[in-house]
Amino acid sequence: MKTINHVYSIEAGGVTHRINMDFNALCVLEAASGEGALGFVQEMGDWEAHPELVKFTKIRLLLCVALGKEPDEEGLALAGNILQNGGVQNILPVVMESFEAAFPQDMVPEEEAMESTPAKKPRTKRTSKSS
Repeated sequence: MKTINHVYSIEAGGVTHRINMDFNALCVLEAASGEGALGFVQEMGDWEAHPELVKFTKIRLLLCVALGKEPDEEGLALAGNILQNGGVQNILPVVMESFEAAFPQDMVPEEEAMESTPAKKPRTKRTSKSS
């Protein structure tokens, strides 16, 4: 997996696909699922520890919009084929990383942002000396 500007590469069946969970993809995800994007992914829970809680239709929809495809029959079929050929266990971590990268730091809850962001030095006002 490589990333440039939040664009990730995944491989499945010998084909490389680019995914990008940008703002537009998040909007498509919300429109297609009827849920907020954060709630959509939170419902997936801790997919590594509890894979039994993951809904495959959600994984397929998430990948479909990350691929920049419409969540219609064709787009969902493509996402399903990629998941089948690449393995959910290989593809899902990259999709989740792309999803997390889509959120600007100011959307992270304040407690988490404080832990992950170094403290900034307070700005001091510069005054000019007049001669």
